[in-house]
Amino acid sequence: MYIQRDVFVPTPLRTTQLKDLSSFVIIDIRSQQSFLSAHLRDSISLQTPTQILEFLHTDGNKPIALICFSSKRAKEMAIKLAKELDKSFYPHMNIYYFDKGIMELDASCFPLVIPSYDTRDSRDSLDSMGSIDSLDSMDSMTPVSVSLAPPPPY
Repeated sequence: MYIQRDVFVPTPLRTTQLKDLSSFVIIDIRSQQSFLSAHLRDSISLQTPTQILEFLHTDGNKPIALICFSSKRAKEMAIKLAKELDKSFYPHMNIYYFDKGIMELDASCFPLVIPSYDTRDSRDSLDSMGSIDSLDSMDSMTPVSVSLAPPPPY
């Protein structure tokens, strides 16, 4: 008797043909720091097979598409996940990975989220933390003169 095993297929997402990502869960497998510096809109950051499997146990409704810096690690992760996935919580045959790295994608089709940094005056930042009083008291301090004597001879 032959028992058919569910086989998951790592499949490249051809970014030149893809226009809509809403039918996928985009999983960015780069480091958290890289993810925070720039990532695809609506993507999530998960770095390990265990994290991805745990996520799929709670939300495996859409097929996943993995992305990394160059596409190499995304493909490797797709192959690894194909061996570990269970059809009972991931009902799709394909585990997709982007055929390009995140910085190679066309920004008009794949918008990146890039954080903006707070450019307020540092004095305003200190004030919001409640440290402005210590700054004011430093301004009124009397300067101290220090002379350094040469070290004693040995």
